[in-house]
Amino acid sequence: FTFDDRHADAMRRVNLDGTDIVLGEAAAAGCDPIVHVSSFVALLPAAGTVTGDSPVGHPDPPYSATKADAERIARRYQDEGAPVVITHPGSVWGPNDPYLGESASLAIAALKGQMRVLNDGLLAVSDVRDVAAIHAAAMQPGRGARRYLAVGHDVPFRQAVRIIGEAAGRNLWSVPVPGPMALATGRAADWARRRFGLDLPLAREPIWLIANGSPTDSSKARSELGIAFRPARETFTDTVDWLRRAGHA
Repeated sequence: FTFDDRHADAMRRVNLDGTDIVLGEAAAAGCDPIVHVSSFVALLPAAGTVTGDSPVGHPDPPYSATKADAERIARRYQDEGAPVVITHPGSVWGPNDPYLGESASLAIAALKGQMRVLNDGLLAVSDVRDVAAIHAAAMQPGRGARRYLAVGHDVPFRQAVRIIGEAAGRNLWSVPVPGPMALATGRAADWARRRFGLDLPLAREPIWLIANGSPTDSSKARSELGIAFRPARETFTDTVDWLRRAGHA
């Protein structure tokens, strides 16, 4: 998982070929269920509220595009009768990230004061512990093909950064900018990363995702799997506390 478009070819190999190979072998072996972890981004852009049964989207950025194409592969297996369960986490946050991934890196950049100019939009927040609970609950045989959105909360992006600051005892004020301007900045950052190998906190894809964020409805995961999503503030606070304990921030 990366928003670095220099790895677009690898993303396509992993997310498309890997998905097709693993789902095909699992179906041939008679596995029940077969759980495919998709993503909220595979359903963007959306015309209204997003659920697990929303149509597959046509996102433009490379990571999101590969997740949408992998979603189509998984839905094809569902249509063919395989007991594939598809889950759609959002932006996954929480403590103890062994890879220091995109969400943790975003929090670190915010705490360093590098997220002061932000585009407005929604951040689809999933707590990693809730995502784990959803996948544990989905491992029930004999229930056929199903799809579950796994987003706990829709949080305005600037509010999310503000909560991250509050968890660290800091005032992370930010200035809103129009979406087109933010996207242009993201494109410039991607170009500089490709051209000069710079390690920049900005990228076009997360800006695009926030600008195209839609309200979500994960009530199916709540009712069928018994999931109670943690408050977003708890998720962000636990993320920051762990970053500080681990020496990352």
